[in-house]
Amino acid sequence: MDLGQAVEAWWTTPIVGAPEVYGTLSEEGGSILLKTVDRLDPPADGGVGKPRPTLPVVHGLDRSGMPVTLLGCTRSRWGFGGSPRNPEVWTVSAVVGGRFLESADDPMTEVRFQFGPLMSWASGWVGITSYAPSASSIPMTSTVAPLGDGVDGDVRIEMIAGHVWSASATSGSIERTAEVRVHPGAVALSVRRAVETYGFPIRDLLAMCTRSYVSIDQVVCYPERESSHRSPGVYCARLLRPMELPKTVQPHEMVATLPQFGMTLADLLPAWMKVWRRHREAIVYLTLPTYAPYMYTNTLALTAWLAVENYHSSAMRMSRAATKAARVAHAARVDAIVAAAPAEHQEWAERMLRPMNALGLRGKLSQLVERSGATGAAVVGANGRFVADATRVRNKTAHPSSFEDDDGPMFRYIAETLRWMLTHCLLVDVGLQSRRAEELIANQRQFQFDIQARP
Repeated sequence: MDLGQAVEAWWTTPIVGAPEVYGTLSEEGGSILLKTVDRLDPPADGGVGKPRPTLPVVHGLDRSGMPVTLLGCTRSRWGFGGSPRNPEVWTVSAVVGGRFLESADDPMTEVRFQFGPLMSWASGWVGITSYAPSASSIPMTSTVAPLGDGVDGDVRIEMIAGHVWSASATSGSIERTAEVRVHPGAVALSVRRAVETYGFPIRDLLAMCTRSYVSIDQVVCYPERESSHRSPGVYCARLLRPMELPKTVQPHEMVATLPQFGMTLADLLPAWMKVWRRHREAIVYLTLPTYAPYMYTNTLALTAWLAVENYHSSAMRMSRAATKAARVAHAARVDAIVAAAPAEHQEWAERMLRPMNALGLRGKLSQLVERSGATGAAVVGANGRFVADATRVRNKTAHPSSFEDDDGPMFRYIAETLRWMLTHCLLVDVGLQSRRAEELIANQRQFQFDIQARP
């Protein structure tokens, strides 16, 4: 459902005896807001002196008779009642247009996603093509073909590509589209859980592969309780996005398109879901600049380091047996050193050495450089002091006092090179051969520029 224009409707809560209140639903400043001219919740819910109440579900019926469900409503401003000039304002977490849901956890039989660059990533087709129709042109036809599917537990994830041809007497166009369909099977899957469990991971896969912002253009949900016409609901939520959308990334500018993976979706999708769940925090920090492209360079560098440290803790963590053996060996070393030290230095040696059994920043980064193969070797080959530079930047951004005027280029250089190495590691974790990941990254002109950009 499009919130580009305000939706006027009568709103109520699914509570017996709840009032119907006129109001408008719109998107303002990245938030979805409901403004009502009177109290939406019953008067017994509280007064001005009490905490702002929340309503899990609100139902509305717009002027065309379309049902609308609002999920997770929080009162952000109290109104005086009966006045459009002083409306009561509610911040809405999500909207489902076309259906009345009883709760955010209503089970669905199918949820469909459309992502901005999905079509060009999946098949290399981009955008809308105009053409001059001939006498044999068909006024409007559509074609849909499966690109493949994968299974994640009991859930089947299907990727569909298609196009719609439309023409008039003088002009026409071919619009190419693609979508991901999630079929829960025997699993009870709400639309909110589908977005969080499958929508976000696939969005992050596209963001990593395209190194650009990925919009979730539409989410369509089909409730479990089917009617004769099985009308779907269109889900909208406040999702992280840049204030201004960057240009569309073309397939040749992407790190890896679906054909370049050389994997079927039956292999790629389950593998990515496993990687995403294991390294979710690292992937969030990795792709963060695609949603906030104008962040300060110190934040750019710090979030890259956070991605590296999160990845290291989840991917290169020692086994329990190895950890225990290392702990025992360290304790034995410290005992021997303390026993051999003069009596007046033993307390100091104990205090300084006993806690020092953790791998430092240099050690972690050196392991990441090694793990990232030729990509890491290219970074270090272009700058022999890379590990020292990156460690210094980490300490400077994590414990800031003041920055020099020329620190910005170094912060950006470290941030970009760390993200390239982490991208290599994640591509290999998904199932690519290390040599293939090296080729894909080495062919990126931006990578060649970034590794030479040390100030």
